[in-house]
Formats: sequence, structure tokens, C-alpha cells
Amino acid sequence: MPDPEEGGEESAPRTLADKLQLLRRLKTPPRGKPPSYEAMARAITEAGVPITAPHIWALVNGKTTDPKLRHLEGIARYFTVSPSYFLDSRVADEIDPQLETLDQLKNVGLLDISVKLGREAYGLSQASIDVVMAMISHLRQVEGVADAPAEPDPDR
Repeated sequence: MPDPEEGGEESAPRTLADKLQLLRRLKTPPRGKPPSYEAMARAITEAGVPITAPHIWALVNGKTTDPKLRHLEGIARYFTVSPSYFLDSRVADEIDPQLETLDQLKNVGLLDISVKLGREAYGLSQASIDVVMAMISHLRQVEGVADAPAEPDPDR
């Protein structure tokens, strides 16, 4: 067990409700409302796992903490994560930073741009990708936004 005096505090494991709240937030369109519990239940049920909106509400709000495996599988499919995200804290620990980054990108309006750039850049020449990156740098200068510090290249 880490010694708090040595700076090694152990964080509390994220609850099922915490994970579901994050996933629901990620499913919320920019400046939109999160998917309703009814819409979630309908989509999960239509995908073959019958579940009710009140049951999803209870899971998201921590009122129910011991769901059936088939419900977790249906919810995982709805949010496009592995069911092990809910069951294995090591998997959650690996995925959570990525989900948090997606949430931050979405909150500042960059997720759609990133996804589109990723899809649209496929097949573009490196020169074209460099032009897009130069345009972003130029816009940052025009907006007076400092460049983020360069990350060290692990290959050097």
C-alpha cells in the first residue's frame, strides 16, 4: 500500500455510476442534452438486451450497484466500450484517461474537428496534412493562443 507521506496516495476506485456518468456525458452532443434514459433504454433494448429507463437511471445515479451481466453488456455496446470497462478496474484505469481526453476535446469543440480530420486525412499526402497543421498554428497566432509545449519524441 502506498505511503501518503511519500506522495503515493491511492485513489478511490471509480464507481459504476461514475463511469456511466462520464460515458453519458461523452454521448451528449455539443450544446445539447444528454441522451434521455428512455432513449438509452430503447436503443439497448432494440439491440437485444431488454432494460428499462428507471433501471438505467438507478445505475447512473448509484441507486443500483449490482446490475446483471447482460445489462452491463448491453450498456457497454451502447457506449461502444468493452464490458470489462465496468468489471475490471485495470481496464477502466487504462481507458479513463482516454475518455477524459475525449471529454475535454468535446467540451472545447475540437472532438468533431479531430474525428473529421482523422477520417478525412486518410489518404491525404503528408504535404496536405502539413498544410492543415500550419493553418492551425496560424489560427493560434491570430487568436493570440500560445503554442502548447512540444512533447518529447520517444524515438530520439
